[in-house]
Amino acid sequence: MVRFRLSRSLSFVSFVHAVSSIMVLFCFSPAVGISWLAVPDEHTSVEQGRPIFLSWHYKMDDNETFLSSKIGYFEESRLYTSIASRHLGENTYYRYLTKYSILGKNNVALIVNSTKIGNNITYCCQVERKLVGGKKEDRRCSKVFVYAVPRISYYVPKLSCKQSDSIKLQCNTTGLPSPHVEWIHDDTHQRIGSSSDILLNITGKRSRGRYCCDVDNGFGRDTACTVVNVTEYEPVNTRLVVKQKNSGDVIIIHIECNTDASPPSDNFIMSIDDKQYNSSNGVIEVPAPSTDKIYHIAVSCIPFNKYGHGPIRKDVFPVYAPPTFITPLPTLYNMTISGITIKCETKGIPTPNITWMSGDSGDIVSTGIYYNVSYVKCATKTMTFFCHARNVMGNISSPEIRVNVMTKHNCSTVDKGLDETTLTALKLAMITSIACACIFVVGLVVVAVRFRRRIKASKVKNMDENTYGDPIDAVDPEREVPLSPARNTSIEDDYAIVEECGVHTSLSHVKTNVQTAGEEPLYERLVPPEI
Repeated sequence: MVRFRLSRSLSFVSFVHAVSSIMVLFCFSPAVGISWLAVPDEHTSVEQGRPIFLSWHYKMDDNETFLSSKIGYFEESRLYTSIASRHLGENTYYRYLTKYSILGKNNVALIVNSTKIGNNITYCCQVERKLVGGKKEDRRCSKVFVYAVPRISYYVPKLSCKQSDSIKLQCNTTGLPSPHVEWIHDDTHQRIGSSSDILLNITGKRSRGRYCCDVDNGFGRDTACTVVNVTEYEPVNTRLVVKQKNSGDVIIIHIECNTDASPPSDNFIMSIDDKQYNSSNGVIEVPAPSTDKIYHIAVSCIPFNKYGHGPIRKDVFPVYAPPTFITPLPTLYNMTISGITIKCETKGIPTPNITWMSGDSGDIVSTGIYYNVSYVKCATKTMTFFCHARNVMGNISSPEIRVNVMTKHNCSTVDKGLDETTLTALKLAMITSIACACIFVVGLVVVAVRFRRRIKASKVKNMDENTYGDPIDAVDPEREVPLSPARNTSIEDDYAIVEECGVHTSLSHVKTNVQTAGEEPLYERLVPPEI
Protein backbone atom coordinates (compact mmCIF):
# COMPACT_ATOMS: atom_id res chain seq x y z
CA MET A 1 0.00 0.00 0.00
CA VAL A 2 2.88 2.35 0.81
CA ARG A 3 4.70 1.41 -2.40
CA PHE A 4 1.57 2.22 -4.50
CA ARG A 5 1.18 5.64 -2.96
CA LEU A 6 4.87 6.40 -3.50
CA SER A 7 4.68 5.55 -7.22
CA ARG A 8 1.64 7.77 -7.65
CA SER A 9 3.41 10.68 -6.05
CA LEU A 10 6.45 10.27 -8.29
CA SER A 11 4.29 10.18 -11.42
CA PHE A 12 2.54 13.37 -10.37
CA VAL A 13 5.89 15.12 -9.81
CA SER A 14 7.10 14.10 -13.27
CA PHE A 15 3.89 15.45 -14.87
CA VAL A 16 4.32 18.79 -13.13
CA HIS A 17 7.91 19.11 -14.33
CA ALA A 18 6.90 18.30 -17.93
CA VAL A 19 4.10 20.87 -17.97
CA SER A 20 6.45 23.46 -16.48
CA SER A 21 9.02 22.83 -19.19
CA ILE A 22 6.43 23.22 -21.98
CA MET A 23 5.11 26.46 -20.49
CA VAL A 24 8.64 27.84 -20.24
CA LEU A 25 9.27 26.88 -23.89
CA PHE A 26 6.14 28.69 -25.20
CA CYS A 27 6.58 31.69 -22.97
CA PHE A 28 10.18 32.45 -23.74
CA SER A 29 10.58 31.05 -27.28
CA PRO A 30 9.50 33.26 -30.24
CA ALA A 31 6.81 32.17 -32.80
CA VAL A 32 8.00 29.56 -35.31
CA GLY A 33 6.82 28.44 -38.78
CA ILE A 34 6.67 29.41 -42.51
CA SER A 35 4.32 31.85 -44.23
CA TRP A 36 2.89 30.99 -47.70
CA LEU A 37 2.26 34.31 -49.38
CA ALA A 38 0.92 32.81 -52.66
CA VAL A 39 0.03 29.30 -53.73
CA PRO A 40 -1.83 27.91 -56.81
CA ASP A 41 -5.40 26.63 -56.55
CA GLU A 42 -5.88 23.12 -55.33
CA HIS A 43 -7.38 22.24 -58.75
CA THR A 44 -6.10 23.79 -61.96
CA SER A 45 -7.51 23.11 -65.42
CA VAL A 46 -5.62 23.77 -68.62
CA GLU A 47 -6.42 22.99 -72.21
CA GLN A 48 -4.33 20.32 -73.85
CA GLY A 49 -1.46 21.78 -75.87
CA ARG A 50 -1.10 24.93 -73.77
CA PRO A 51 1.63 25.47 -71.11
CA ILE A 52 0.99 25.20 -67.37
CA PHE A 53 2.14 27.98 -65.04
CA LEU A 54 2.23 27.35 -61.26
CA SER A 55 3.69 29.73 -58.66
CA TRP A 56 4.57 29.41 -54.93
CA HIS A 57 5.76 32.27 -52.71
CA TYR A 58 6.88 31.51 -49.15
CA LYS A 59 8.73 33.30 -46.31
CA MET A 60 10.56 31.87 -43.32
CA ASP A 61 9.56 33.18 -39.87
CA ASP A 62 12.12 34.58 -37.40
CA ASN A 63 14.51 32.14 -35.76
CA GLU A 64 13.69 29.59 -38.49
CA THR A 65 16.44 28.00 -40.54
CA PHE A 66 15.80 27.07 -44.19
CA LEU A 67 17.17 23.64 -45.11
CA SER A 68 15.83 22.81 -48.60
CA SER A 69 13.03 23.28 -51.16
CA LYS A 70 11.87 20.58 -53.58
CA ILE A 71 9.44 20.68 -56.53
CA GLY A 72 7.91 17.50 -57.92
CA TYR A 73 4.66 15.77 -58.88
CA PHE A 74 2.46 12.83 -58.05
CA GLU A 75 0.83 10.72 -60.74
CA GLU A 76 -2.29 8.64 -60.28
CA SER A 77 -0.08 5.81 -59.07
CA ARG A 78 0.84 8.06 -56.12
CA LEU A 79 4.59 7.85 -56.94
CA TYR A 80 6.48 11.05 -56.25
CA THR A 81 8.85 12.32 -58.93
CA SER A 82 11.35 15.14 -58.22
CA ILE A 83 11.64 17.87 -60.80
CA ALA A 84 14.12 20.27 -59.09
CA SER A 85 15.55 21.16 -55.68
CA ARG A 86 17.37 23.99 -53.82
CA HIS A 87 19.35 23.69 -50.54
CA LEU A 88 20.68 26.03 -47.91
CA GLY A 89 23.06 28.56 -49.41
CA GLU A 90 21.87 28.00 -53.02
CA ASN A 91 20.11 30.72 -55.00
CA THR A 92 18.74 28.61 -57.88
CA TYR A 93 17.02 25.29 -58.32
CA TYR A 94 18.79 22.34 -59.78
CA ARG A 95 16.58 20.60 -62.38
CA TYR A 96 16.46 16.82 -62.59
CA LEU A 97 14.08 16.91 -65.61
CA THR A 98 15.06 19.42 -68.27
CA LYS A 99 11.62 19.61 -69.93
CA TYR A 100 10.43 21.72 -67.00
CA SER A 101 11.37 25.35 -66.32
CA ILE A 102 12.01 26.65 -62.78
CA LEU A 103 12.27 30.37 -62.04
CA GLY A 104 12.90 32.26 -58.77
CA LYS A 105 14.04 31.46 -55.25
CA ASN A 106 11.51 32.03 -52.45
CA ASN A 107 9.02 33.14 -55.10
CA VAL A 108 9.33 30.16 -57.38
CA ALA A 109 7.44 29.39 -60.60
CA LEU A 110 7.05 26.09 -62.42
CA ILE A 111 6.37 26.14 -66.18
CA VAL A 112 5.28 22.96 -67.94
CA ASN A 113 5.89 23.57 -71.63
CA SER A 114 3.78 20.69 -72.91
CA THR A 115 0.58 19.31 -71.44
CA LYS A 116 0.72 16.06 -73.32
CA ILE A 117 2.58 14.42 -70.48
CA GLY A 118 -0.52 13.21 -68.72
CA ASN A 119 -3.72 13.89 -66.96
CA ASN A 120 -4.65 14.46 -63.32
CA ILE A 121 -1.09 15.20 -62.19
CA THR A 122 -0.49 16.87 -58.81
CA TYR A 123 2.43 19.35 -58.64
CA CYS A 124 3.87 20.26 -55.20
CA CYS A 125 6.38 22.66 -53.63
CA GLN A 126 7.90 21.22 -50.41
CA VAL A 127 9.96 23.37 -47.98
CA GLU A 128 12.09 21.75 -45.22
CA ARG A 129 13.17 23.86 -42.22
CA LYS A 130 14.95 23.34 -38.92
CA LEU A 131 13.09 23.49 -35.63
CA VAL A 132 14.29 23.64 -32.02
CA GLY A 133 13.79 19.97 -31.53
CA GLY A 134 14.38 18.78 -35.11
CA LYS A 135 13.16 19.59 -38.63
CA LYS A 136 9.81 19.82 -40.41
CA GLU A 137 8.46 19.83 -43.97
CA ASP A 138 5.61 22.02 -45.29
CA ARG A 139 3.99 21.23 -48.66
CA ARG A 140 1.52 23.05 -50.94
CA CYS A 141 0.09 21.17 -53.97
CA SER A 142 -2.18 21.79 -56.97
CA LYS A 143 -3.88 19.05 -58.97
CA VAL A 144 -3.77 19.87 -62.67
CA PHE A 145 -6.39 18.53 -65.03
CA VAL A 146 -5.50 18.68 -68.72
CA TYR A 147 -8.66 18.80 -70.89
CA ALA A 148 -9.39 18.81 -74.61
CA VAL A 149 -12.32 20.72 -76.16
CA PRO A 150 -14.76 18.29 -77.87
CA ARG A 151 -14.69 18.12 -81.64
CA ILE A 152 -16.82 16.21 -84.18
CA SER A 153 -14.31 14.53 -86.43
CA TYR A 154 -16.72 12.76 -88.81
CA TYR A 155 -20.39 12.91 -89.85
CA VAL A 156 -22.53 12.50 -93.01
CA PRO A 157 -24.04 15.85 -94.05
CA LYS A 158 -26.86 14.45 -96.26
CA LEU A 159 -28.83 11.22 -96.67
CA SER A 160 -31.71 10.18 -98.99
CA CYS A 161 -34.13 7.37 -98.24
CA LYS A 162 -37.66 6.06 -98.70
CA GLN A 163 -40.41 5.15 -96.33
CA SER A 164 -39.71 1.93 -94.37
CA ASP A 165 -35.92 2.33 -94.78
CA SER A 166 -33.48 2.26 -91.85
CA ILE A 167 -30.55 4.64 -91.99
CA LYS A 168 -27.47 5.06 -89.79
CA LEU A 169 -26.63 8.43 -88.30
CA GLN A 170 -22.93 8.65 -87.39
CA CYS A 171 -21.08 11.26 -85.34
CA ASN A 172 -17.42 10.56 -84.32
CA THR A 173 -16.01 12.80 -81.59
CA THR A 174 -12.79 13.62 -79.73
CA GLY A 175 -12.23 15.40 -76.41
CA LEU A 176 -10.96 15.07 -72.87
CA PRO A 177 -12.89 14.06 -70.89
CA SER A 178 -14.94 12.08 -73.40
CA PRO A 179 -17.88 14.24 -74.53
CA HIS A 180 -21.55 13.42 -74.09
CA VAL A 181 -23.40 12.90 -77.41
CA GLU A 182 -27.06 13.85 -78.03
CA TRP A 183 -29.01 13.41 -81.30
CA ILE A 184 -31.94 15.83 -81.82
CA HIS A 185 -34.47 16.07 -84.65
CA ASP A 186 -34.21 19.79 -85.33
CA ASP A 187 -37.66 20.07 -86.99
CA THR A 188 -39.55 18.65 -83.99
CA HIS A 189 -36.94 19.28 -81.22
CA GLN A 190 -37.26 15.61 -80.26
CA ARG A 191 -34.31 13.69 -78.73
CA ILE A 192 -33.77 10.44 -80.59
CA GLY A 193 -30.42 9.06 -79.30
CA SER A 194 -27.38 9.55 -77.06
CA SER A 195 -24.59 7.62 -78.79
CA SER A 196 -22.23 8.38 -81.66
CA ASP A 197 -23.98 5.94 -84.04
CA ILE A 198 -27.77 5.43 -84.13
CA LEU A 199 -30.24 3.68 -86.44
CA LEU A 200 -33.22 5.70 -87.67
CA ASN A 201 -36.36 4.04 -89.03
CA ILE A 202 -38.07 6.11 -91.75
CA THR A 203 -41.80 6.09 -91.09
CA GLY A 204 -42.89 8.61 -93.71
CA LYS A 205 -42.45 12.20 -94.76
CA ARG A 206 -42.41 13.28 -91.11
CA SER A 207 -39.02 11.50 -90.75
CA ARG A 208 -37.30 14.01 -93.03
CA GLY A 209 -35.44 17.06 -91.78
CA ARG A 210 -32.23 17.95 -89.93
CA TYR A 211 -30.78 15.57 -87.35
CA CYS A 212 -28.16 17.33 -85.25
CA CYS A 213 -25.39 15.76 -83.16
CA ASP A 214 -24.56 17.86 -80.07
CA VAL A 215 -21.40 16.99 -78.06
CA ASP A 216 -20.43 18.51 -74.71
CA ASN A 217 -17.82 17.66 -72.03
CA GLY A 218 -18.11 20.68 -69.72
CA PHE A 219 -15.15 22.49 -71.29
CA GLY A 220 -16.61 23.04 -74.75
CA ARG A 221 -19.35 22.13 -77.21
CA ASP A 222 -19.65 21.21 -80.87
CA THR A 223 -22.60 20.54 -83.24
CA ALA A 224 -22.99 18.97 -86.69
CA CYS A 225 -26.25 18.18 -88.58
CA THR A 226 -27.25 15.56 -91.13
CA VAL A 227 -30.09 16.41 -93.54
CA VAL A 228 -32.39 13.44 -94.25
CA ASN A 229 -34.50 13.65 -97.43
CA VAL A 230 -37.40 11.19 -97.73
CA THR A 231 -38.14 10.77 -101.44
CA GLU A 232 -41.15 8.43 -101.21
CA TYR A 233 -43.78 8.32 -98.51
CA GLU A 234 -47.44 7.67 -97.83
CA PRO A 235 -50.09 10.43 -98.16
CA VAL A 236 -50.08 13.17 -95.54
CA ASN A 237 -51.91 16.47 -94.98
CA THR A 238 -55.30 15.55 -96.42
CA ARG A 239 -57.33 18.64 -97.40
CA LEU A 240 -60.93 19.17 -98.55
CA VAL A 241 -62.20 21.99 -100.77
CA VAL A 242 -65.91 22.41 -101.54
CA LYS A 243 -67.18 24.81 -104.21
CA GLN A 244 -70.59 25.55 -105.67
CA LYS A 245 -71.31 26.51 -109.25
CA ASN A 246 -74.43 27.14 -111.30
CA SER A 247 -75.28 24.92 -114.22
CA GLY A 248 -78.47 26.36 -115.65
CA ASP A 249 -81.14 26.06 -112.98
CA VAL A 250 -79.19 23.41 -111.04
CA ILE A 251 -76.53 24.08 -108.39
CA ILE A 252 -73.56 21.70 -108.63
CA ILE A 253 -71.48 20.86 -105.54
CA HIS A 254 -67.82 20.44 -106.54
CA ILE A 255 -65.62 18.58 -103.99
CA GLU A 256 -61.82 18.28 -104.22
CA CYS A 257 -59.62 16.08 -101.99
CA ASN A 258 -55.94 17.09 -102.02
CA THR A 259 -52.99 15.42 -100.28
CA ASP A 260 -49.22 15.37 -100.16
CA ALA A 261 -47.84 12.01 -101.26
CA SER A 262 -44.90 10.53 -103.20
CA PRO A 263 -45.77 8.95 -105.52
CA PRO A 264 -49.06 10.89 -105.82
CA SER A 265 -52.25 9.33 -104.49
CA ASP A 266 -54.08 7.28 -107.11
CA ASN A 267 -57.20 6.38 -105.18
CA PHE A 268 -59.59 8.36 -102.99
CA ILE A 269 -62.51 7.05 -100.97
CA MET A 270 -64.94 9.94 -100.51
CA SER A 271 -68.39 10.29 -98.96
CA ILE A 272 -71.18 12.87 -98.91
CA ASP A 273 -73.76 12.50 -96.17
CA ASP A 274 -72.75 8.83 -95.66
CA LYS A 275 -72.99 8.09 -99.38
CA GLN A 276 -69.63 6.70 -100.58
CA TYR A 277 -67.83 7.51 -103.85
CA ASN A 278 -64.52 6.30 -105.36
CA SER A 279 -62.31 8.69 -107.30
CA SER A 280 -58.92 8.36 -108.96
CA ASN A 281 -58.17 12.08 -108.92
CA GLY A 282 -59.97 13.14 -105.74
CA VAL A 283 -62.75 15.14 -107.50
CA ILE A 284 -66.51 14.47 -107.45
CA GLU A 285 -69.51 16.61 -108.44
CA VAL A 286 -73.10 16.11 -107.32
CA PRO A 287 -76.24 18.26 -107.75
CA ALA A 288 -77.41 20.14 -104.68
CA PRO A 289 -80.95 19.51 -103.41
CA SER A 290 -83.49 22.18 -104.27
CA THR A 291 -84.45 24.08 -101.12
CA ASP A 292 -84.96 27.62 -99.93
CA LYS A 293 -83.32 27.04 -96.54
CA ILE A 294 -79.67 26.83 -95.55
CA TYR A 295 -78.51 23.27 -95.04
CA HIS A 296 -75.13 21.51 -94.60
CA ILE A 297 -73.43 18.47 -96.08
CA ALA A 298 -70.91 16.17 -94.33
CA VAL A 299 -67.91 15.32 -96.53
CA SER A 300 -64.98 12.91 -95.87
CA CYS A 301 -61.95 11.69 -97.84
CA ILE A 302 -59.21 9.04 -97.47
CA PRO A 303 -56.25 9.11 -99.96
CA PHE A 304 -54.13 6.07 -100.95
CA ASN A 305 -50.82 5.29 -102.69
CA LYS A 306 -48.46 2.31 -102.74
CA TYR A 307 -47.22 2.95 -99.19
CA GLY A 308 -50.70 2.96 -97.70
CA HIS A 309 -53.40 5.48 -96.90
CA GLY A 310 -53.15 8.91 -95.47
CA PRO A 311 -55.17 10.44 -92.64
CA ILE A 312 -58.93 10.75 -93.10
CA ARG A 313 -60.32 14.25 -93.34
CA LYS A 314 -63.90 15.15 -92.40
CA ASP A 315 -65.66 18.46 -92.64
CA VAL A 316 -69.11 20.06 -92.82
CA PHE A 317 -69.92 22.68 -95.45
CA PRO A 318 -73.00 24.91 -95.92
CA VAL A 319 -74.81 24.81 -99.26
CA TYR A 320 -75.78 28.20 -100.71
CA ALA A 321 -77.99 29.44 -103.55
CA PRO A 322 -77.42 32.57 -105.68
CA PRO A 323 -79.97 35.42 -105.59
CA THR A 324 -82.94 35.37 -108.01
CA PHE A 325 -86.04 37.52 -108.50
CA ILE A 326 -89.19 35.82 -107.21
CA THR A 327 -91.44 37.56 -109.76
CA PRO A 328 -90.64 39.77 -112.74
CA LEU A 329 -90.34 43.41 -111.69
CA PRO A 330 -92.57 46.06 -113.37
CA THR A 331 -90.48 48.43 -115.43
CA LEU A 332 -92.92 51.42 -115.58
CA TYR A 333 -94.76 53.29 -112.81
CA ASN A 334 -96.98 56.43 -112.93
CA MET A 335 -96.63 58.54 -109.79
CA THR A 336 -99.31 60.90 -108.47
CA ILE A 337 -98.99 63.68 -105.93
CA SER A 338 -98.99 61.19 -103.03
CA GLY A 339 -95.78 59.45 -104.21
CA ILE A 340 -95.29 55.78 -104.98
CA THR A 341 -93.70 52.64 -103.41
CA ILE A 342 -91.82 50.20 -105.66
CA LYS A 343 -90.91 46.63 -104.63
CA CYS A 344 -88.00 44.26 -105.38
CA GLU A 345 -88.46 40.77 -103.92
CA THR A 346 -85.67 38.16 -104.24
CA LYS A 347 -84.63 34.78 -102.84
CA GLY A 348 -81.28 33.07 -102.23
CA ILE A 349 -79.16 31.32 -99.58
CA PRO A 350 -78.12 33.24 -97.58
CA THR A 351 -80.78 35.98 -97.93
CA PRO A 352 -79.57 38.54 -100.49
CA ASN A 353 -78.88 42.15 -99.58
CA ILE A 354 -80.98 44.54 -101.71
CA THR A 355 -79.90 48.06 -102.71
CA TRP A 356 -81.71 50.65 -104.85
CA MET A 357 -79.65 52.79 -107.23
CA SER A 358 -80.61 55.95 -109.12
CA GLY A 359 -80.22 55.60 -112.87
CA ASP A 360 -79.62 59.34 -113.22
CA SER A 361 -76.84 59.85 -110.64
CA GLY A 362 -75.66 56.28 -110.04
CA ASP A 363 -75.94 56.79 -106.26
CA ILE A 364 -77.48 54.33 -103.81
CA VAL A 365 -80.78 55.88 -102.69
CA SER A 366 -82.19 53.13 -100.44
CA THR A 367 -81.83 49.54 -99.15
CA GLY A 368 -84.38 46.82 -98.53
CA ILE A 369 -87.26 45.29 -100.45
CA TYR A 370 -89.33 48.49 -100.62
CA TYR A 371 -88.39 51.96 -101.83
CA ASN A 372 -90.68 54.97 -101.33
CA VAL A 373 -90.26 57.43 -104.21
CA SER A 374 -91.21 60.95 -103.10
CA TYR A 375 -93.36 63.17 -105.34
CA VAL A 376 -91.48 65.83 -107.31
CA LYS A 377 -93.66 68.78 -108.36
CA CYS A 378 -93.40 69.83 -111.99
CA ALA A 379 -90.77 67.13 -112.79
CA THR A 380 -89.31 67.68 -116.24
CA LYS A 381 -88.24 64.08 -117.01
CA THR A 382 -88.90 60.45 -116.07
CA MET A 383 -87.00 59.11 -113.06
CA THR A 384 -85.12 55.77 -113.42
CA PHE A 385 -83.99 53.22 -110.80
CA PHE A 386 -82.31 49.79 -110.58
CA CYS A 387 -82.65 47.01 -107.97
CA HIS A 388 -79.44 45.08 -107.06
CA ALA A 389 -79.39 41.85 -104.99
CA ARG A 390 -76.17 40.24 -103.68
CA ASN A 391 -75.00 37.33 -101.48
CA VAL A 392 -71.91 35.10 -101.24
CA MET A 393 -72.94 33.22 -104.38
CA GLY A 394 -73.21 36.24 -106.66
CA ASN A 395 -75.34 39.26 -107.54
CA ILE A 396 -78.14 40.22 -109.96
CA SER A 397 -79.55 43.51 -111.25
CA SER A 398 -83.08 44.36 -112.39
CA PRO A 399 -83.99 46.00 -115.71
CA GLU A 400 -84.38 49.78 -115.70
CA ILE A 401 -87.43 50.84 -113.67
CA ARG A 402 -89.02 54.12 -114.92
CA VAL A 403 -91.27 56.39 -112.83
CA ASN A 404 -93.40 59.05 -114.60
CA VAL A 405 -94.73 62.05 -112.66
CA MET A 406 -98.49 62.75 -113.20
CA THR A 407 -99.34 66.37 -112.10
CA LYS A 408 -102.39 68.72 -112.22
CA HIS A 409 -100.52 71.84 -111.14
CA ASN A 410 -100.03 74.91 -113.34
CA CYS A 411 -96.40 74.49 -114.30
CA SER A 412 -96.27 77.34 -116.89
CA THR A 413 -93.21 78.64 -115.18
CA VAL A 414 -91.51 75.49 -116.22
CA ASP A 415 -91.74 76.57 -119.86
CA LYS A 416 -90.03 79.80 -118.91
CA GLY A 417 -87.24 77.92 -117.31
CA LEU A 418 -88.45 78.52 -113.73
CA ASP A 419 -88.78 75.65 -111.34
CA GLU A 420 -90.31 75.52 -107.84
CA THR A 421 -87.07 76.63 -106.20
CA THR A 422 -86.81 79.69 -108.43
CA LEU A 423 -90.44 80.71 -107.69
CA THR A 424 -89.87 80.45 -103.97
CA ALA A 425 -86.81 82.68 -104.26
CA LEU A 426 -88.80 85.30 -106.24
CA LYS A 427 -91.56 85.32 -103.64
CA LEU A 428 -89.08 85.90 -100.86
CA ALA A 429 -87.46 88.76 -102.82
CA MET A 430 -90.83 90.48 -103.38
CA ILE A 431 -91.82 90.19 -99.73
CA THR A 432 -88.48 91.66 -98.68
CA SER A 433 -88.88 94.63 -101.12
CA ILE A 434 -92.41 95.43 -99.86
CA ALA A 435 -91.26 95.32 -96.23
CA CYS A 436 -88.39 97.72 -96.97
CA ALA A 437 -90.76 100.16 -98.77
CA CYS A 438 -93.19 100.15 -95.86
CA ILE A 439 -90.40 100.89 -93.41
CA PHE A 440 -89.24 103.80 -95.59
CA VAL A 441 -92.73 105.35 -95.84
CA VAL A 442 -93.25 105.07 -92.08
CA GLY A 443 -89.96 106.84 -91.57
CA LEU A 444 -90.97 109.72 -93.85
CA VAL A 445 -94.28 110.16 -92.01
CA VAL A 446 -92.53 110.28 -88.66
CA VAL A 447 -90.08 112.92 -89.92
CA ALA A 448 -92.93 115.09 -91.38
CA VAL A 449 -94.93 115.00 -88.16
CA ARG A 450 -91.93 116.03 -86.10
CA PHE A 451 -91.13 118.88 -88.53
CA ARG A 452 -94.75 120.21 -88.41
CA ARG A 453 -94.75 120.23 -84.62
CA ARG A 454 -91.56 122.26 -84.59
CA ILE A 455 -93.07 124.90 -86.94
CA LYS A 456 -96.19 125.21 -84.75
CA ALA A 457 -94.12 125.70 -81.65
CA SER A 458 -92.09 128.43 -83.39
CA LYS A 459 -95.21 130.42 -84.43
CA VAL A 460 -96.68 130.37 -80.94
CA LYS A 461 -93.45 131.82 -79.60
CA ASN A 462 -93.48 134.60 -82.18
CA MET A 463 -97.04 135.63 -81.21
CA ASP A 464 -96.02 135.97 -77.57
CA GLU A 465 -93.39 138.60 -78.48
CA ASN A 466 -93.75 141.90 -80.46
CA THR A 467 -91.49 143.24 -83.07
CA TYR A 468 -89.20 144.70 -80.43
CA GLY A 469 -89.06 141.64 -78.47
CA ASP A 470 -91.46 142.76 -75.74
CA PRO A 471 -94.52 140.86 -74.55
CA ILE A 472 -97.90 142.08 -75.64
CA ASP A 473 -98.84 143.10 -72.09
CA ALA A 474 -95.93 145.54 -72.03
CA VAL A 475 -96.86 147.33 -75.24
CA ASP A 476 -97.82 151.00 -75.09
CA PRO A 477 -101.62 151.33 -74.74
CA GLU A 478 -101.59 154.00 -77.40
CA ARG A 479 -100.56 151.34 -79.92
CA GLU A 480 -103.42 149.08 -78.93
CA VAL A 481 -106.38 149.00 -81.21
CA PRO A 482 -109.72 149.24 -79.49
CA LEU A 483 -112.35 146.74 -80.28
CA SER A 484 -115.20 147.74 -82.44
CA PRO A 485 -118.54 148.27 -80.80
CA ALA A 486 -119.86 145.25 -82.50
CA ARG A 487 -117.17 143.11 -80.93
CA ASN A 488 -117.66 144.67 -77.54
CA THR A 489 -121.11 143.26 -77.31
CA SER A 490 -120.21 139.82 -78.57
CA ILE A 491 -119.15 136.99 -76.25
CA GLU A 492 -116.77 135.34 -78.69
CA ASP A 493 -115.34 136.21 -82.02
CA ASP A 494 -114.07 133.80 -84.55
CA TYR A 495 -111.36 135.59 -86.42
CA ALA A 496 -109.59 138.99 -86.58
CA ILE A 497 -107.19 140.28 -89.07
CA VAL A 498 -104.30 142.27 -87.71
CA GLU A 499 -101.69 143.96 -89.77
CA GLU A 500 -98.44 144.07 -87.90
CA CYS A 501 -95.15 145.17 -89.32
CA GLY A 502 -96.60 144.94 -92.79
CA VAL A 503 -97.43 141.18 -92.43
CA HIS A 504 -100.95 139.87 -92.63
CA THR A 505 -101.56 137.13 -90.09
CA SER A 506 -104.71 135.12 -89.60
CA LEU A 507 -105.56 135.11 -85.94
CA SER A 508 -108.27 133.35 -83.99
CA HIS A 509 -110.18 135.10 -81.28
CA VAL A 510 -109.35 133.52 -77.96
CA LYS A 511 -111.64 135.34 -75.48
CA THR A 512 -113.57 138.60 -75.09
CA ASN A 513 -115.24 140.27 -72.15
CA VAL A 514 -118.59 142.09 -72.35
CA GLN A 515 -118.03 145.85 -72.01
CA THR A 516 -120.62 147.73 -69.97
CA ALA A 517 -121.50 151.40 -70.35
CA GLY A 518 -119.02 153.81 -68.83
CA GLU A 519 -116.09 151.29 -68.73
CA GLU A 520 -112.87 151.21 -70.67
CA PRO A 521 -112.82 148.65 -73.42
CA LEU A 522 -110.91 145.44 -72.87
CA TYR A 523 -108.44 144.14 -75.33
CA GLU A 524 -108.23 140.58 -76.48
CA ARG A 525 -105.12 138.54 -77.19
CA LEU A 526 -104.96 137.19 -80.62
CA VAL A 527 -103.16 133.90 -81.27
CA PRO A 528 -102.55 132.19 -84.56
CA PRO A 529 -104.94 129.46 -85.50
CA GLU A 530 -103.82 125.88 -85.40
CA ILE A 531 -102.42 124.72 -88.64
